[in-house]
Amino acid sequence: MDKLKVYQFAAIGLLLLNLALLTFIVLAPGRMSHGPLQAVKRFDFDAAQHDQFMTYAHAHDAKMRAFNQRQAALLETYFRQLTTPQATDPGPLPSELGTLELEKILTTYAHFLEVKDLLRPEQEEHFPAFVDAVLQQILLRKGDKRAGPSGGARGSDAD
Repeated sequence: MDKLKVYQFAAIGLLLLNLALLTFIVLAPGRMSHGPLQAVKRFDFDAAQHDQFMTYAHAHDAKMRAFNQRQAALLETYFRQLTTPQATDPGPLPSELGTLELEKILTTYAHFLEVKDLLRPEQEEHFPAFVDAVLQQILLRKGDKRAGPSGGARGSDAD
């Protein structure tokens, strides 16, 4: 077999492999199962529930962004100390970092309660699975939208 045929088969094989990978990525289960879309799908909200949930979700997102921006500013100030002659002794972490984490946790808990209160009795059976799924995203996801020291975003948040 000549080189041209080998290259043709290799190119066709790579093309098929790329198509299979692309199909897997696009159609993979759970790809769109985050944030407000997850809740809307899981609970099959009616129009009024949907509108109220989106109001809750946007308010929660705004609070989280504010907490994350404040956290980023504190961390930036802390790590900027590395550029000073005192870089070997940075001092204690700002106590406000712990307070911000506590506020984020309590705010998220309150948000879960808002969602739970929004549900009709027949929808409540789906709430534990919803909490489990969201916790997996909050606690274990690889890319998140928390602002880094430069204020940039790195992914997506779950609501």
